[in-house]
Parts: sequence; structure tokens; C-alpha cells
Amino acid sequence: MKIGILTFHRACNYGAALQCFALVKKLNTMGCDAEVIDYRSKAIEQSYQLINMRGLKNFLASILCLHESMKKKKKFRFFSKAFVPISDVIYYSAPEISNQYDMCFVGSDQVWSKRINRGFDPVFWGQFNGKKATYAASMGTDHSYSSAEYAKLKGYLKNFDFLSTREDSLRNEMAPLTDKQIQTVVDPTLLISRKDYENIAIKPQEENYVLYYQMEYHPQSKDFVANIAKQLDCKVITLMGPNEQYEGVEHIHKMIPEVNVQEFVGYILNARCVVASSFHGTALPIAMRKDFYFLANNATDRSENLLRHIGALDRMKQSGETIKFLPVDYSVVEPLLNVFVSESVEYIQNCINSETKCEN
Repeated sequence: MKIGILTFHRACNYGAALQCFALVKKLNTMGCDAEVIDYRSKAIEQSYQLINMRGLKNFLASILCLHESMKKKKKFRFFSKAFVPISDVIYYSAPEISNQYDMCFVGSDQVWSKRINRGFDPVFWGQFNGKKATYAASMGTDHSYSSAEYAKLKGYLKNFDFLSTREDSLRNEMAPLTDKQIQTVVDPTLLISRKDYENIAIKPQEENYVLYYQMEYHPQSKDFVANIAKQLDCKVITLMGPNEQYEGVEHIHKMIPEVNVQEFVGYILNARCVVASSFHGTALPIAMRKDFYFLANNATDRSENLLRHIGALDRMKQSGETIKFLPVDYSVVEPLLNVFVSESVEYIQNCINSETKCEN
């Protein structure tokens, strides 16, 4: 069966790249002929353009960072080319995709985010002909819609034969808008094994470290990480944030602003513990069965939802907390995670096997 995946495959983001890699890999191990549809979303392309034309300040900043931005984009494009099967044809609109595949999965990632897509993207809302399902679709933190927008969403949901979301909260929000059952499924990064990650990882030279991965800076986070490192008698490596934010903090060893995707996986695999404040910074250590903590600094729904499903809410902490390090009890987590994964794989299999097909 020829299956197409519609997601943020061109985003220069570790989580986006790895969830894309994981979903297409899982589908192909299930006997499908799956590939990522090379859909060039206007909003995503503009978000990652090298020169930012939105205002003088953004323009000047992008010029100053041009060399680093080019290097970053090159690293992500290399990963996609090397590890992710992508369609030869480039698509720019929903009608072009109609009936090109036996089935299309929309997701995962924040494909339904109004903020990221700058509105409602017809492609990610299934406005093309053919058999369609969502896989772990998410809106991120976008949950503020007018009554008119909810009416639109009700119509858009009719485009899909099967519906699944990444978060329970989104499932509950969408449930009144459709007569179809909506299932919460695992993020694609959890569908594949630790061995799959080992096969693409580049092992770092550093050893005996706590990996600190944050999407945005929170002053108290560094103290939390330093405390964990002190208890484990190891250094800290951080992959995000300016050097000066960590000056004078005991145990901070090295700051690495940009690594490629394979190196990123390697840093997680070889860490004593991972401390993160993002969803995929939490999901990936779980997929690799690593010790981790999630710092709930701002929006927590996505990570909290995952941790609740697998009985690991004790790994969610506040940046200001001082805690005693404890390893993850995978004897508790793994059985619950395995059930969650099995239910998600069953959802995929049911989508593939079904003869149901909506026509737009």
C-alpha cells in the first residue's frame, strides 16, 4: 500500500525531524510503501527562510546570523535526505495531492496549529480527495477559537476517515465536533525502538554528563540541572542557550549551540540523565529508556499528557525545586508505555485495513 505522510518535514527542529523519521520508519516496518509527501507549506517555508523580511530588526538579526542559519538548515536537509524517504514530486496545494496515494496520514506534530500555519492550512485539514487519517495531530498550545472557527473545524473533521490526536485535551475539544471516534495515540518517536535510534546516532566524545535541552531560557533551570549533576558527580552539557547564561554555575561544562540530528540522538543516548523543558525533549529519552526530568516552566499539557499515560508524572518538576535524584522506574513505566504503543499501532493497522474512504 502506497502511503503518504503530511507533516512538518522541512522544519529545522530536532523533534519535528525525528517524529517524521519515526512514523515513516514504523509504517514501512509494517509492510507499507510509505514516504513523506514533499508539501511546501508557505507558512513553514517562511518561518525557516534565511532572511527574515518582517521588520528591520528581524532583517538585521537574520543577516548577522545568516552563516549559522545556513549551516543549521544544511544539517537538517542532510538528515532528511539520508534517512527519510520523501516524494520526488513537490506539492504546493491540497488539490495536487488528491488521489496520489492509497492513503494519507496527516501528522504528527503541531499540524493543526493556527499560530504556526498562520491560519487553517487546507492540506493539513485534509481538503483533498483520497483515504485520509490523522496520526497524533496536535494544535500545540493553540486552543482559542471563535464560534465561527469551531464551525469551520467541524466541517474540516469530516474530511478524515479516522481521527487521532497526540493529547487527550485536543481529543476532548474536538469530540463534540464530530461523530467519529477520536483516539489519543503516542507520538511517533515512541513507535520505534532504542535500537532504531542507536542505528542513526553519532556518539559524542564527551562522557559522564547530564544533558540539558531547553527551547527557551529559564533562569532557575540551571540550578536544577546543576543539582542533578552534582548528585551524579558529572558535568553538564547544554544544547541550547547563550554561554553567558551559565557562567558561574557549578558543573556547567560545555554549551553546544547546534548539532546535527544524529549527534542530537547520540547526546541523549549517552547521557546519564536528560533534563528538558520541551515535549520531544521528554519523549525521546523515554523512547531510548533514559533517566530524565521534564521541567514544567510554561505550557505543560503535551508533556504532562504523555507522562500521565505512562505513569511517570513524578518526572515532572518545577525549575525552582531542589530534589533528590532518582532513576526512572521503567518496571512501572514500560508496561504502560507498551500498552499505549500497542493501541497506537492497532489504530494505524485499522486505518490501513479499512475500506472506508471519505470523498471531498
